[in-house]
Amino acid sequence: MRISTGQMFNNNMSSLLRGQNNANNLLAQMSSGKRVNTGADDPIASAMIDNLKQDSALIGQYMKNIDRGNHRLSVAESNLGSADSLVTNMREQILRGMNGTLSESEHNAIVAEMKATLDELMSVANTKDESGNYIFGGNQVDKPPFVMDNEGNVTYQGDDGVHNMMV
Repeated sequence: MRISTGQMFNNNMSSLLRGQNNANNLLAQMSSGKRVNTGADDPIASAMIDNLKQDSALIGQYMKNIDRGNHRLSVAESNLGSADSLVTNMREQILRGMNGTLSESEHNAIVAEMKATLDELMSVANTKDESGNYIFGGNQVDKPPFVMDNEGNVTYQGDDGVHNMMV
């Protein structure tokens, strides 16, 4: 079989271009520090990398949800502790007011103190989170969950909805 000079030139040129392409790929891998820079380098590894990136993003979102949930629970727990203290204070005021030896002005002072404590308790019950949503309103986060009418009756305007997060 005869090999022409043109055919030999084309074979050598193709071989040189393949070698140059391989060298460029190796340089790209060395400079990036990655074995797979594009999907063409290794399609299977590229697909696995994409899956890992998606999993990593999902784990990152779960971590944010955990932090958000922990913060929300700590705020709620702190407010419930404050509410417990206020209710205990009101109980003590009631017991103090039951003393038959108190004067009318002392009774009026206790009533004023209890009204202030009740206002503070309403403020705690209508606490908002960092997003401006009411904590104790269930899914009704845009309106105060506890409202006091002119007669002093407190009504709950929230619902029994539960906030769920994927963690």
